[in-house]
Amino acid sequence: GDTTIGFCDTLKAWTLGPKERTNFCEGGAMAISSGPANLDISAILGKEWFVRIGADSNRLLPLTNVYSNRGCVTNLDCGGEGRGECLRGSCSCEAGFFGLRCHYDESKVCDHIRVNELTDEFTGLRRRVSVEFVVLRNDDNGKVVTAYEHPVYVEPDASQKDAGQVVDVIVYCGLRWLLTSIAVPDDGRLDLHFTDFH
Repeated sequence: GDTTIGFCDTLKAWTLGPKERTNFCEGGAMAISSGPANLDISAILGKEWFVRIGADSNRLLPLTNVYSNRGCVTNLDCGGEGRGECLRGSCSCEAGFFGLRCHYDESKVCDHIRVNELTDEFTGLRRRVSVEFVVLRNDDNGKVVTAYEHPVYVEPDASQKDAGQVVDVIVYCGLRWLLTSIAVPDDGRLDLHFTDFH
């Protein structure tokens, strides 16, 4: 591909970065292994890696393993009887359940979440965002709206906003929370914005 892995003697760590790098201690390393490490790359197997947040930042976050969905084979892969059915390699969830494996019970979804204000606010934002969010439901049937197979939450007064006004949205992507904002569509239907959103 377009990346290379190399050993940085100064950091005593392995780094992952652009293919054209010749100095593995500089040149935009995107990820770095936990150290101290040595030239035996097999010694870092199973060790934690970190990703750099922003090209010019020294802030590092743990790199999390990624899950790849292989689809379902039997109904048991879809939560079993009463939750879902395996149809052509994908789970078809019964009413009241959702998710790749029908593992979420809609009746147990939190209707309201709040950011813990005892910790730092969201970093790197140009404006203050909502700290309270409510689950977004389909205007027609009341079902929980999902993105990345997880519930979508919007700021509490989202339904009172006019077309074109900005609404804060937060959703869990399976690895991290994603905070974004969208403009209210002309028809006011925020729920339809997330139809088939993956």
